[in-house]
Amino acid sequence: MTTLVVLAVLGGAAYATRRKWWPRFTLFRFRRRKLDGAAWLISAYGALLRHLQDYGLKRRPHETLRQYAAEVDRLFETDEMNRLTKLYERAVYGTGIKEANVREAVELWENLIKRTIS
Repeated sequence: MTTLVVLAVLGGAAYATRRKWWPRFTLFRFRRRKLDGAAWLISAYGALLRHLQDYGLKRRPHETLRQYAAEVDRLFETDEMNRLTKLYERAVYGTGIKEANVREAVELWENLIKRTIS
């Protein structure tokens, strides 16, 4: 019984503080991934969208990625989400992305994840 109470308290504390540690865990996890550039970007972009939603920046069902990126950039006073979205679209719909673009995408992605750490 005592073990269950301790686990419940620890679980509740982890859940309550997830906005502080989960983005850091995601940064650690994606830095260690050994995927090619396009695959990494597609996976990392999805994680970023989840973080932004948890942060309170929900994407409306009718909103395109570019419209959502403009809203995120407006709130963060930057252009990083728009730039990252364009690279993501090239990775998904285009002919892929070059190594220089991958490095730029990693930097943009990390900057945006860090902005979600409150």
